[in-house]
Amino acid sequence: MAGTFCRCHQRTSSTCHRQRIGIDQQRKTNLVLILHPGYLYFGLHRTDDGWVFREWAPNATQIFMVGTFNDWKEEKKYSLKRKANGNWEIKLPADAVKHGDLYKLMVHWDGGCGERIPAWATRVVQDEQTKIFSAQVWAPEKPYKMKKRVSSHLQILY
Repeated sequence: MAGTFCRCHQRTSSTCHRQRIGIDQQRKTNLVLILHPGYLYFGLHRTDDGWVFREWAPNATQIFMVGTFNDWKEEKKYSLKRKANGNWEIKLPADAVKHGDLYKLMVHWDGGCGERIPAWATRVVQDEQTKIFSAQVWAPEKPYKMKKRVSSHLQILY
């Protein structure tokens, strides 16, 4: 009986150890995803002469930005252009969107279409009445200044 317990305990310990290693590997993967600088390329960004918006949607056939700036309608001037590797991009003049505008993507694919919140949106808000989420252009004229200095040593909590 004692031998059986030991073998079962070893098997259970081994399984727990493998599961723990799997969790640790998943945490490392998540950390890599968190630290990946994709946010610097994808999403909506101000440029010297306006805005650029990029999204990765490899199965899309057409994408439009829709929002309060165009009455939530698909318009040619807000149509993204397909780039390499499933990337899509649109360059907009400075007055095309403004701080506080709400927006989404209308993504078309073979056999359908639907509204999507951009994966790299920097701000998402929920309408209090409809409970619908939308991305929001966040570009205040006076950016918030941190009151306390942020430590250069980041602590990662699991």
